[in-house]
Amino acid sequence: MLEQYRSYNASNTHACGERYLNLNELRAKLGGRSRSAIYNDLATGRLPQPIKLGGRIYWPEGDVDVHLRGLRDNTHK
Repeated sequence: MLEQYRSYNASNTHACGERYLNLNELRAKLGGRSRSAIYNDLATGRLPQPIKLGGRIYWPEGDVDVHLRGLRDNTHK
């Protein structure tokens, strides 16, 4: 069972090909943003809410990309 989880988690994708980001991967995608800053962003709606898989939280990468594009577009209007 643990080996199945590791192999699933290594690819971080589901059947539709969407990738799930863990907190460290999200931090890297956001340029090294701190954990506390990410949680503040979640509380204020600047980041989409994560989903829980087991005891961990993940962000669908597509959701993060769409959300960030929307924020960028709103600031450039």
